Amino acid sequence: MNTPADDDFPLLTDILESTPSAPAPAEAQPDTLPEQTPPESILSNVDWEEAEIRLRNRLLIQLAPLLQDHVRTLTAEILQQTASRLTSEICLELEQPMEELISQTVAEEIQRLRRSTSPLLD
Repeated sequence: MNTPADDDFPLLTDILESTPSAPAPAEAQPDTLPEQTPPESILSNVDWEEAEIRLRNRLLIQLAPLLQDHVRTLTAEILQQTASRLTSEICLELEQPMEELISQTVAEEIQRLRRSTSPLLD
């Protein structure tokens, strides 16, 4: 039941036959990389000082938390060691005066007790 109006519409087989097919793998072009711009020409347009500052700032931002943790850890260790050393030194420095003070206080107390009990002994 083909009518003349049906002839105006192409069939799928007509479309496939009229389009050129993709090249076969054997006809494929050799692998070539697109031409790349050498880094020197790209970098020659960069302000080197600005690039250095930007890179330094980015590294500092990224490394700051690590550095802070490291400094915090080292500081805590150093403070602990210093506190221990100071405690030992203070104890050594106070030992002699404390012994003298205690001896003097005991001697004074014994003297006071002797005076208070001696009239009873007479």
